[in-house]
Amino acid sequence: MSIQTDVTVIEPVTTPRRARGQRVRSVRSQNVAKRAVFYLFMAVATCIVLYPAAWMLMSSFKPSDQIVGNVSLIPDPFTLANYAKALTGIAGVSFWTFFTNSLILATLSVLGSCSRRPWRPTPSRAAGSPGARCGSRS
Repeated sequence: MSIQTDVTVIEPVTTPRRARGQRVRSVRSQNVAKRAVFYLFMAVATCIVLYPAAWMLMSSFKPSDQIVGNVSLIPDPFTLANYAKALTGIAGVSFWTFFTNSLILATLSVLGSCSRRPWRPTPSRAAGSPGARCGSRS
């Protein structure tokens, strides 16, 4: 008696390498295009956001009569007179008086917010842990 065995070999189904490679390249090129558009948008948005700060800084170097009238960022006669005028003060009060008053007010505000509620360390907020800070609430 003879035993006959039929073995069927099943070949795996594969897509041609060429088609698979083209698909990967098209996905990569789409990702590169999306990134380029995103970075271009972010660069334009950054310029729009930072322009007022740049205009304010550059206007501080213009003479007083050109701050509003001259829309150019680059000051035509570059001058430091505005800074000298600011340090001498307004109405006889010096810059350093304003600075000292602001420093005292800021210090008292911080101390007031820390002493508003006594700080109690809890097991999750023990001293020295990142969550241990003044005015924290449990």
